[in-house]
Amino acid sequence: TAADLDLFGTPHPDAPLPPVFHDRSVAIYTGNIGQVNNSDLLVRAARLLTERGRTDIAIVLVGDGQLKEELTAERDRLGLTNLVFLDLMPKVELVALIQRSFVSLVPLRGQPILATSSTNKPYESLAACKPVIQNTRGWIRDLLADHECGFTVDPTDETELADRLEQLADDPALTARLGANGRALAEREFDQDVLSARYLQVIERVRRR
Repeated sequence: TAADLDLFGTPHPDAPLPPVFHDRSVAIYTGNIGQVNNSDLLVRAARLLTERGRTDIAIVLVGDGQLKEELTAERDRLGLTNLVFLDLMPKVELVALIQRSFVSLVPLRGQPILATSSTNKPYESLAACKPVIQNTRGWIRDLLADHECGFTVDPTDETELADRLEQLADDPALTARLGANGRALAEREFDQDVLSARYLQVIERVRRR
C-alpha cells in the first residue's frame, strides 16, 4: 500500500469546494457507503453532534454504495444539516476536499477479518497531513497510536466518535500536530518511491540466490 505524496501534499487553494466547507469544520469519509464500511455509524454520530448543539462540525461522505439512498433518507427524516452526501469524483478533485477537512474517517465493521485490512484511505489522508479516526483493532490501530497520528474508536459507539470529533475540532494545535506526524510517517513508510525501492531490493536478493 502506497500514497501519492505529491498529489496529496500539494496545496490546492483555488479548488472549488462544496458550500459545507465554507461554514463548517468538516470530517470527511471517502469510498463505498455500505454495511462493511460501517456507514450508519457516521449517521448516528452526526445525530449525536446535533443533539449536543455541535452543528458546526459536519460529516461529509463522498462516494456511492448500497446504503447511500437509505442513509440519505434517514438524514432527511432526522433533519441533520451536519451530514452531507457527495457523489463520486475524480481523485484530483477529492484531494482538495481532504486537505480542507480537519480529520479523515475510515470506519469499518467490528469484524476480526477486517483488522487485517489495508486500504489506501488512511495513507492518503496521512499524506495530506490529516489525522485519521478508524475502527479496526489490528495493525492500523497500532500504527496510529505508535506514531500519534490518529485515533481508533469503538465500531459500535457513536459517542466515542463524536467525542473525538469535538476534541479535534476544538483543538487546532492537536489536530495540526497529529497531521504533521502522519505526513512524516507517510514520507518514511508509504511513499511510492520508497516502497518501489524496497520492492526492487527484495527482487534483487531473490534473483541472486
